[in-house]
Amino acid sequence: MVSTRNRKLRALILGTPDPFSMGFASGWALAGHEIAAIWFPSSTRNTDSFVRDKQLAGTAPGVSMHGIAAKLGVEMRPIAKFLTWQDEAARQAQILRPDIVLSLMFTDHIPGQILDAFPGQVFNVHPSLLPAYRGRNVILNMLWDQAADRHGGLTVHLVNSSFDRGDILAQLPQSFDRELPVSHFLMGMVKSGSPFVAKTVAEYLGGKITPATQRDLVDHTESRITPAAATLSPDMNLARGKWLCRVIPQLTDLRLEGVARNLSVAKFVAELGKTTGEPPALSGNSLDYDFADGRARLQLKPVRIQD
Repeated sequence: MVSTRNRKLRALILGTPDPFSMGFASGWALAGHEIAAIWFPSSTRNTDSFVRDKQLAGTAPGVSMHGIAAKLGVEMRPIAKFLTWQDEAARQAQILRPDIVLSLMFTDHIPGQILDAFPGQVFNVHPSLLPAYRGRNVILNMLWDQAADRHGGLTVHLVNSSFDRGDILAQLPQSFDRELPVSHFLMGMVKSGSPFVAKTVAEYLGGKITPATQRDLVDHTESRITPAAATLSPDMNLARGKWLCRVIPQLTDLRLEGVARNLSVAKFVAELGKTTGEPPALSGNSLDYDFADGRARLQLKPVRIQD
């Protein structure tokens, strides 16, 4: 165990350029601890989220990877998939001399070489109450299944060789209000979760927490929907379509089966009555679309296709 008495903990942060991930990184620093460096996936450098993160550095630096790195004077390093440089990644991490490695919504598998270099000192912050919704795209999947009110929250767990199956240190449920924007749910987790994460890690390293083995769930709650697969279809009922139109566009593009891929849903406009059997009818930025039990009008927006 790392002694935590009367000293700061130095963390190598594995994160992503978005306010949710970086809100926890900022919370780690606000709790009085240090950041050795921030490593993020190189695949995010040409994305909209990376551009927005740069912009946030000027207006909300506390939730921006660029803003945090500049304020604290730490390296912000893009990294390739760990699979391509496992031994070198462990060596580079050790050069930074962190006390811990802290994964904050990082999507890559952390290899055994890093786990061996930092035994019992690699932690993940997962945005669900594990074992529910292991895997990637957790918030998207909970919203898709209308399950955020049951499984929403944070799990701090040790990282092992199996993705999201390490022993649990502590969990913090987060309430979900269906009438509020999804951002309210996410920022609620950051606000309450940041001190919780710092406290949990310090208490575990100080020998005050005994890890608990994860149990398995009977029902299937693995994350399975990817952003590219978020699509409305005519076999959905109106109530489900209306729900998805309200929440999914706040996270990613929501496309429609039978409609060009360069268009996505902006919002649900109105119910139009019974199904007509007619194909989707586009007029300007509005689309009339048959669901299984009724026809609806949706407002559309163009999708910027990533190269």
